[in-house]
Amino acid sequence: MMELNEALISAEEGGEEIKNAGITVNLSDGSTVLADVDPNLIYKLSEALNPQEILQLVNAIADAVENPDKRPLCKR
Repeated sequence: MMELNEALISAEEGGEEIKNAGITVNLSDGSTVLADVDPNLIYKLSEALNPQEILQLVNAIADAVENPDKRPLCKR
């Protein structure tokens, strides 16, 4: 979360160009990993979603990767 917030704050302030950005991904075993993400993509996401919503999206994707459910959405 800190990495995401730092990238968003820097982008909003119009500071120096950000070369590296990351989003913390929470894994089901309790560990976290840092996913490298293009700073421009994070900036675009931040225009539509707040940091909590972005992390909710990222964690939903991580959960789907770790616990695949092949049933169609209408059957879940």
